[in-house]
Amino acid sequence: MSSGDAVQVRSFIFKYRFSEAEMSEKKNMRDEVRREAKEALEAMRKDLQQLSNDLVAASKTLKSSTEKFVQDTGPKVSAGLEETVETFRRTMTTIDKQTKPQQAKLLRTYKKFLIKQVDFIEKRLKQTE
Repeated sequence: MSSGDAVQVRSFIFKYRFSEAEMSEKKNMRDEVRREAKEALEAMRKDLQQLSNDLVAASKTLKSSTEKFVQDTGPKVSAGLEETVETFRRTMTTIDKQTKPQQAKLLRTYKKFLIKQVDFIEKRLKQTE
């Protein structure tokens, strides 16, 4: 073998070993990336599970507080509505006892009053939304 051949053989061996080391390093990097991705995925799963548990707990709390609110305020609202309906009936009965021209005048006035009440309700609704 000539000295030129020996140089080529050494060069080939060096390239082969360098290539082998490079491939090994790339494999190690891929393994590291996979491990980090797996750890990140596991951390995400844990966070999602915790979020799910928190949402369940918050939903239960919201449900019970809403039920309590409805139990506490429902009868009050219902009584207020019944009182409002009774007031309306009495007003209409009073208007019915008037002459036709007087009824028309009272009904127009009462309508304006009710429209103002509806406007007030609409304004309150917009404030709460």
